[in-house]
Amino acid sequence: MPTVETVHFRFRPEIDEQARDAALTASSRFLAEQPGFQRRLVARRNGGDWLDLVEWDSRPDALVAAAAFSSAEAAAPFQQSLVAESVTMDHIDVVHRFERWSLPELLVRDLESAQRFFERTTAVLTDEHEGFSPCEGMYTVAQQVAHTASTVDWLIEGAFSSDGFDMDFESHARWLAEQSSLAAARGHLAEAFERARERFGSASVESILQPMPPGPVMGGKPRRAVVSGIEDHTAHHRGSLATYARLLGLVPPMPYSAD
Repeated sequence: MPTVETVHFRFRPEIDEQARDAALTASSRFLAEQPGFQRRLVARRNGGDWLDLVEWDSRPDALVAAAAFSSAEAAAPFQQSLVAESVTMDHIDVVHRFERWSLPELLVRDLESAQRFFERTTAVLTDEHEGFSPCEGMYTVAQQVAHTASTVDWLIEGAFSSDGFDMDFESHARWLAEQSSLAAARGHLAEAFERARERFGSASVESILQPMPPGPVMGGKPRRAVVSGIEDHTAHHRGSLATYARLLGLVPPMPYSAD
């Protein structure tokens, strides 16, 4: 049965907003990697009291994660920022839920945003720039986009394969060395994101939360974790291409606004 973990606490007076937000972000990222994690909400009451709500697939998941959280390096800044005697925790069974978005829909929206941000920032680069690279041995513009696209496919295929991720990186490198068309790479990227949205959008919640096979890449984490991987990897290469654009004397648009 789904379980909500409730934690009441107060921050120490000397903890400023920047330190607080950094501690919350680091601890949330740790929680998101734990089996059974669904979502976390942290709210502030008047008077300095805070409420931390974390939803888990089950009470055992919540208890295992709580034990891991207590000694996790990523959670240490958050725990050290609290007034120790103010902390109280409880676990409550969920008996009713009503949401605007389902988990598959939320993941599809995340994928849509990652693609939109990437395409918006890199729109300033055209076919005349496809062969540009800052120096010999670095990816060209076309190869940056092609690599981003193929990694979306690689992550999705690995997440849903019983064999895990294809670790033959030499074959990928040979394929990438042959990529020279920016238009083709952009077409591949659009198709890869469409496949990713279709895979998650048509999957059941149970399937999305199923752990991936053991291995060096996200072994044992729920399949949903690859969406964060796609977001992070796409953002990394979006930033690289923004730098390429600057080196070409271009001004890449801000990714988060259509203006």
